[in-house]
Amino acid sequence: MTNEYVYECKGERKRINLPVGEKSCVSEIETDLVFANFNPDIYHGMNFIADVNGSSDMPFFSTRGAYKLMEGIFPYIEVKGCGVPNEGILNRYFLEDGRDEDKIKDPIGGFSLEKALVEWEMLERLRKEGIQTHIPISLLRLRDIKGPIGEDLALLVRSGKSNIRLSYIEGIVLDMENVRDDTLYSVGKNLSLMHRKLNLCHNALHEENITLNGEIVDLEYASSSTKEGIYRDIWYGLLSFAEIFGTPLDISRFAEGYAKKRIDFIIRGKEMQEMEESSKRIAEKILNI
Repeated sequence: MTNEYVYECKGERKRINLPVGEKSCVSEIETDLVFANFNPDIYHGMNFIADVNGSSDMPFFSTRGAYKLMEGIFPYIEVKGCGVPNEGILNRYFLEDGRDEDKIKDPIGGFSLEKALVEWEMLERLRKEGIQTHIPISLLRLRDIKGPIGEDLALLVRSGKSNIRLSYIEGIVLDMENVRDDTLYSVGKNLSLMHRKLNLCHNALHEENITLNGEIVDLEYASSSTKEGIYRDIWYGLLSFAEIFGTPLDISRFAEGYAKKRIDFIIRGKEMQEMEESSKRIAEKILNI
């Protein structure tokens, strides 16, 4: 099955079908509004979760998100925290990104209100500094559904230039070399602004958290920057591109965006460990420019 996705190329919106996601039954739920930007009409009707007994269908593309394409100010609207396709929010936890410790766990398919508040604040901070990320539209608290220990859960309604994460195009041959290079540059520039202007690290910059237009998204783990955190953000990001686009991979545009100097850096290696080591060496070089 394919769903229709959107991205921006040379200032124009492009639509593309990708074999990602599925149609899931959804049900409306009661929510309370916590924060909102823009006209309320944009987020009205976005209070829903996956449900096997739902009365309408919505394209899902991950275990915690659903979207619909839009006309007008936003190319799409995405809802984070609305459940696993056709199962809803499950009453058990998972550790995201292979973490050994996650003090604020999310139930499978859900999004804790505590994490959602962090992400909302981070999105607003990045946007004010011109860093490409999601545009926060509204934050809704679920009334009747709680996490496994009774904690509040939330729906985060957001948008951006593209709802295509890098992970969605792994193994897919697309004629978008220029888009790739622009994405490398944008991620480098956005990451540099996060590190140097806001003193923030992303802390989970893998291919699920970078869009095809170079937006850095999913900021619930962002925190004050450290030397180790900055280094990890860079090599994580580089490795993500190598995993998706293959090697050898010229990432000079990333270095140009991050350090304002274009130097020919090539990520090499066929196995994951080789690509990781190459990404780490280049990250050190970028930090020493």
